[in-house]
Amino acid sequence: MSFILLRALLLVLPLALWLAWWRWIGRRTRTGARETPWALLGLCGVFLVLLSLVGSTLFDSGAPGSTYRPTRVDSDGGVVRGGFEE
Repeated sequence: MSFILLRALLLVLPLALWLAWWRWIGRRTRTGARETPWALLGLCGVFLVLLSLVGSTLFDSGAPGSTYRPTRVDSDGGVVRGGFEE
């Protein structure tokens, strides 16, 4: 769940930053853009999501020689989280 939530936040982050800038500075000085650059903000969000996926692939691995144990359901019906084992 946190994996999806983090990627959704990264996707929305450029829009949130642009809207904050527009509200605090753009309105006050009247130099802000009249229209929201949706395509650029969307591309920036997609770039951040892809960058986070590549980063988690490169840097979230186990120690050398460890094996990955996938998430599973135990006999009592509980979820046992996966991870790397020595």
